[in-house]
Amino acid sequence: MRFFLILGFVGVGFLINLNGFETGLFQVVNAKTVVEREYDFQTLLELAEKGDVKAQYKIALKYDRGDGVSENITQAMKWYLRAAEKGGVLAQYRLGSLYSSGQKVPKDMDKAVEWYGKSAAQGNTWAHLNLAPIYLIGLGVPQDVDKAIALYTEASELGDVNCQLSLAIQYYNGEYIPKNFEKAAYWFSKVAEKGNKAAQDYLDEMNEIKKPILKMVKNRDRQDFMNLYRVKEQISTDEFDCMEGGYSQKECSCVLEEDYDYLRKTLKVTMERRAGWKGKILSYRNKKGQGVAMSFAAVKSAIDMYDQTCKK
Repeated sequence: MRFFLILGFVGVGFLINLNGFETGLFQVVNAKTVVEREYDFQTLLELAEKGDVKAQYKIALKYDRGDGVSENITQAMKWYLRAAEKGGVLAQYRLGSLYSSGQKVPKDMDKAVEWYGKSAAQGNTWAHLNLAPIYLIGLGVPQDVDKAIALYTEASELGDVNCQLSLAIQYYNGEYIPKNFEKAAYWFSKVAEKGNKAAQDYLDEMNEIKKPILKMVKNRDRQDFMNLYRVKEQISTDEFDCMEGGYSQKECSCVLEEDYDYLRKTLKVTMERRAGWKGKILSYRNKKGQGVAMSFAAVKSAIDMYDQTCKK
């Protein structure tokens, strides 16, 4: 499966409107003439040369996107670096994205981590969201699970819903850190309060934890289980491979729109056919004794997180 860079979680998560400037000094009105647009660029350039960090970032963005000028990544990097070195949080974030993707400049995960880290240190939770998986999995840098969890936690405490949900899932699954249902419930509750259905599904499932919730899938039901499981796992594999290529978690999710639509349909069909599986952790072992597990809540969580990230 091919992956294409999607600017915008995403870009992952550009924190400004890339189709125009925010209202204020640098607003660009559609009715302006080409001459006036060139004048705006010249004004920005003069401000940038005087050390205005916002102007430096905007000039960099114009060169980066070819907005009103010829696309020139060398000039873009020059102005991004000037703004970033003066503490420009968006410039720092964009440098992290550029260095991690390797699309326009040579891929350099050390520099990506450096600039994402500086942007995160200023409270940019998009930077937390992109940096945490790099440490969690060890994408081009030594794996550091403690650092990843610290980043998720810091952004969660700042109120970032995506990081809150990611942190809760880490505590719930126990893949990289010890399971902790108390902490998982705390963060799921924070997300559920904002109307997130996936978080509420997890909470509902956890409320049943004192009851027998493990259901062994019988051989005669194997096809329904495996159809859903394979679709879910293929998406996870594709996202992981994409992230290893330096793209952000959001970019790697949003490019899989057709895959998530198919997962959504498969889940709906399976839930209709197997209503008794709701609220259960499903487990299946083949004749060789190899086991796999999943739950409707986990699949719904993945779909809801995709919708929240890519369809807003």
